[in-house]
Amino acid sequence: MHLVWQETKGKAMFDMLVYCCYPCDERVYSRRLSKTLAKKIYKLRQLVWQKPYIVFEGSGLKPLKEAMSVCGRTTFLLKKEVADLAQYCKRVDPNGVIVRKL
Repeated sequence: MHLVWQETKGKAMFDMLVYCCYPCDERVYSRRLSKTLAKKIYKLRQLVWQKPYIVFEGSGLKPLKEAMSVCGRTTFLLKKEVADLAQYCKRVDPNGVIVRKL
Protein backbone atom coordinates (compact mmCIF):
# COMPACT_ATOMS: atom_id res chain seq x y z
CA MET A 1 0.00 0.00 0.00
CA HIS A 2 1.42 3.34 -0.99
CA LEU A 3 0.58 6.27 1.25
CA VAL A 4 0.97 9.78 -0.03
CA TRP A 5 1.53 12.55 2.48
CA GLN A 6 -0.58 15.59 1.75
CA GLU A 7 -0.39 18.90 3.50
CA THR A 8 -3.70 19.95 4.98
CA LYS A 9 -4.79 23.19 6.55
CA GLY A 10 -7.85 21.66 8.21
CA LYS A 11 -7.94 20.90 11.91
CA ALA A 12 -9.79 18.17 13.73
CA MET A 13 -13.01 19.66 15.02
CA PHE A 14 -12.75 18.20 18.53
CA ASP A 15 -8.95 18.57 18.85
CA MET A 16 -7.67 21.83 17.42
CA LEU A 17 -4.04 20.74 17.92
CA VAL A 18 -4.41 18.03 15.27
CA TYR A 19 -4.33 18.80 11.54
CA CYS A 20 -6.34 16.43 9.40
CA CYS A 21 -8.71 16.26 6.46
CA TYR A 22 -12.47 15.92 6.83
CA PRO A 23 -12.62 12.12 6.18
CA CYS A 24 -9.93 11.51 8.81
CA ASP A 25 -11.76 13.76 11.26
CA GLU A 26 -14.95 11.73 10.73
CA ARG A 27 -13.10 8.43 11.12
CA VAL A 28 -11.21 9.35 14.31
CA TYR A 29 -13.83 11.42 16.13
CA SER A 30 -16.84 9.52 14.92
CA ARG A 31 -20.10 11.11 13.88
CA ARG A 32 -20.96 14.57 15.11
CA LEU A 33 -24.31 16.12 15.77
CA SER A 34 -25.38 19.75 15.93
CA LYS A 35 -26.76 20.90 19.24
CA THR A 36 -30.06 21.69 17.49
CA LEU A 37 -30.39 18.06 16.39
CA ALA A 38 -29.32 16.82 19.83
CA LYS A 39 -32.19 18.80 21.33
CA LYS A 40 -34.67 17.65 18.70
CA ILE A 41 -33.74 13.96 18.39
CA TYR A 42 -32.63 13.12 21.93
CA LYS A 43 -34.78 15.70 23.77
CA LEU A 44 -31.80 16.89 25.82
CA ARG A 45 -31.58 20.37 27.27
CA GLN A 46 -28.33 22.25 26.93
CA LEU A 47 -27.76 22.32 30.70
CA VAL A 48 -27.91 18.52 30.79
CA TRP A 49 -24.93 18.10 28.46
CA GLN A 50 -23.00 21.15 29.67
CA LYS A 51 -23.37 20.50 33.42
CA PRO A 52 -24.71 16.99 33.99
CA TYR A 53 -23.05 16.86 37.42
CA ILE A 54 -25.48 19.60 38.55
CA VAL A 55 -28.58 18.00 37.02
CA PHE A 56 -27.73 14.52 38.30
CA GLU A 57 -25.91 15.25 41.55
CA GLY A 58 -23.39 12.65 42.61
CA SER A 59 -23.45 10.91 39.22
CA GLY A 60 -19.86 11.75 38.33
CA LEU A 61 -20.91 12.68 34.81
CA LYS A 62 -18.65 15.08 32.93
CA PRO A 63 -19.71 17.73 30.38
CA LEU A 64 -19.86 16.54 26.79
CA LYS A 65 -17.21 17.69 24.36
CA GLU A 66 -18.36 20.62 22.26
CA ALA A 67 -16.83 22.07 19.11
CA MET A 68 -17.68 25.09 16.99
CA SER A 69 -17.88 25.05 13.22
CA VAL A 70 -15.30 27.02 11.29
CA CYS A 71 -17.64 29.96 10.85
CA GLY A 72 -18.58 29.74 14.53
CA ARG A 73 -22.32 29.55 13.95
CA THR A 74 -22.95 25.92 14.84
CA THR A 75 -22.00 23.95 17.93
CA PHE A 76 -21.36 20.25 17.46
CA LEU A 77 -21.37 17.35 19.91
CA LEU A 78 -20.16 13.78 19.47
CA LYS A 79 -23.16 11.63 18.58
CA LYS A 80 -22.03 8.68 20.71
CA GLU A 81 -21.66 10.85 23.81
CA VAL A 82 -25.10 12.39 23.26
CA ALA A 83 -26.70 8.97 22.77
CA ASP A 84 -25.01 7.61 25.92
CA LEU A 85 -26.15 10.61 27.99
CA ALA A 86 -29.71 10.34 26.64
CA GLN A 87 -29.76 6.65 27.57
CA TYR A 88 -28.48 7.49 31.07
CA CYS A 89 -31.21 10.14 31.45
CA LYS A 90 -33.92 7.65 30.45
CA ARG A 91 -32.59 5.07 32.89
CA VAL A 92 -32.19 7.42 35.88
CA ASP A 93 -35.07 9.80 35.16
CA PRO A 94 -37.58 7.88 33.01
CA ASN A 95 -40.40 10.39 33.49
CA GLY A 96 -38.20 13.47 33.06
CA VAL A 97 -39.06 14.86 36.50
CA ILE A 98 -35.50 15.93 37.34
CA VAL A 99 -34.93 17.65 34.00
CA ARG A 100 -38.31 19.45 34.09
CA LYS A 101 -37.39 21.08 37.43
CA LEU A 102 -34.65 23.05 35.66
